[in-house]
Amino acid sequence: MFEDILNYQRKELDLRKLQRELDNLPSRKVVTDMVALVKELQIKSINLEKEATELKKTYDNLGVELSKLNEKLDEFDKNCVVEEGIASLTKINNSIINFQAKISKLQTKIEDVLKQFDNAKKKVVMAKTKHKEAKLNIEKNESVLIPKIENLKKEIATLRKDINPVLIKKYDELKADNVMPVFVPKIGNSCGGCRIELSSRGLEKLKQNNHIECEHCRRIIINKD
Repeated sequence: MFEDILNYQRKELDLRKLQRELDNLPSRKVVTDMVALVKELQIKSINLEKEATELKKTYDNLGVELSKLNEKLDEFDKNCVVEEGIASLTKINNSIINFQAKISKLQTKIEDVLKQFDNAKKKVVMAKTKHKEAKLNIEKNESVLIPKIENLKKEIATLRKDINPVLIKKYDELKADNVMPVFVPKIGNSCGGCRIELSSRGLEKLKQNNHIECEHCRRIIINKD
């Protein structure tokens, strides 16, 4: 009585397993992660471009400052008076020290931005390589799994035609409620699905009818004794 529906259920469980395997291929996560990484790096690159623009402005401003320093030095050379010269030279020297500090700070920032940009480029290349490899791996697995899935679907459709309409109706109802497997054996004195022990009344009913609905998980328990 239950051989057809049990065979049908086995095929459906096999189908679920294959579909789950296809949906949960590790390479799918790699593809998703690499796409997210490239987007993140694109945003980082935009921010680095903005920072580079600001550094260029700072560089241009320092160029103006350098020109003014040169003008002061030229003026000092032309109009040097000993008494006033020391004070002016000290002032110019302080300006030069300050300018050098700004240049050094700017150079450090530029080097840091260039390093970050170079790292971002390398990561993009790495991400694209991994993305390509993962896509190829997905295609390889799909070429194996999809035909198996399609063949199982055909088998299931064929088997379904010969199953008792009452059983298939009950099967579909429980499956729709995510109760799988629907048909389970009695294990000891317990339901083979939820593993809760059956009552004496339930065991007697199972013995008489060869199947009962579990009062706990609603699965159909089959007596194979």
